[in-house]
Amino acid sequence: MRQVRRKDVEAAFRRADRLYAECKDAGALAINLRDMTSLKEQINANHLAIRRCLGLAGILPRSFRAAYVWPSIRIRELSQSWELDWYAFALIAAAPFAVLTFFASLGFTRAPAVMVLVAILGFLVAYGFWSLCLLVPSSPELHRASSIAEQLRMLQARNRKLAGLARLKHNYEDALLDYNEVLKRFESLRNRLLLVDWRSLRSVEFEDFLADVFELLGYAVETTKVSGDQGIDLIASGGVRRLGIQTKGYENSAGNAAVQEAFSGMVHYGCTECVVITNSRFTRGAYELAESTGCRLIEGEQIPNLINGKVY
Repeated sequence: MRQVRRKDVEAAFRRADRLYAECKDAGALAINLRDMTSLKEQINANHLAIRRCLGLAGILPRSFRAAYVWPSIRIRELSQSWELDWYAFALIAAAPFAVLTFFASLGFTRAPAVMVLVAILGFLVAYGFWSLCLLVPSSPELHRASSIAEQLRMLQARNRKLAGLARLKHNYEDALLDYNEVLKRFESLRNRLLLVDWRSLRSVEFEDFLADVFELLGYAVETTKVSGDQGIDLIASGGVRRLGIQTKGYENSAGNAAVQEAFSGMVHYGCTECVVITNSRFTRGAYELAESTGCRLIEGEQIPNLINGKVY
């Protein structure tokens, strides 16, 4: 766990507070999921209504749509003025094209079957063309589609605005979560222990500090007598383990005498392991004796790892 200092908490609070002010000014705090869902439903409904109004014209690209719709409306109005159904008008209008293609084929062939086939193809193409023209929306339908399209543009603009507000609100909520997490970590026992200036602790102060550390790690800690402790200051019990701990809040290096005391104290108190912890360093002699006795040595630079549970 990384140390969390007060300046980290203050920085997280400032970020959350700034985003809260932006949300409040922009009205982002009032945005909720129902607003976004309702707006998207309206947009989808308008898209569908426009497609229904435009019919076949709706499948054309916007650049070609006007060129198709304008003459088609005139043709449709003509069929209505003649009081003909669209298929009847298409049949009448396609008939001349069959005759034209029949005579046009004379320039290429004299075979009657081919000429008839060309005339039929010309008729079908003309019939398809007039049918498409007659199936185009009427002027009122186009006006209605235009009105719906204008509403759609307004809805899409509002949707973009709401989406921006929703992102702003989401950023604020993330910042608030970060702040609460940083504050929680700052106020936690582990972080408070990490912030302690353990290098300056001496004697009983260092002993009390280590008692808090081992309690944090889940051990039941008991303190031995201040005088006559038989080389063990703390006994930490957890499961089958019973640690005899000798604490050395020293300015200078701790020597092999500390290892001897811890080893004899382990036997005296019936511990399974012995540990010597110092906030400075150990001499070479202490390491040599610890290796032969199986005593665990933890020096000052390892204390943050001990607090984070990486040693025991």
